[in-house]
Amino acid sequence: MVFTQAILYWLPKVPFKPWNPDSPSPVLLFYQGKFIASAMRDEHITKEEMLVTLLENGVASFSEVHAVILRTEKRMDIIRKAEAKDRLKVKGA
Repeated sequence: MVFTQAILYWLPKVPFKPWNPDSPSPVLLFYQGKFIASAMRDEHITKEEMLVTLLENGVASFSEVHAVILRTEKRMDIIRKAEAKDRLKVKGA
């Protein structure tokens, strides 16, 4: 009974956030050699965190990267310059 009372006391204090399938949307953190400082600040991501992700994906430096995109749960996708060129060739064909 005490447990039920505790839940009934605590439940109204928890903010309700309905699930939104569109949220959070991907965020561009790095593009064509430039850091997007405002996005990095909003998402609390540092250059060092991005560099660690690059190294984990076998990329030695930002000079090899076309873009870095932040996905859900702080997972970052790396698009290498070579991949970006290949994608442009396919679109242009």
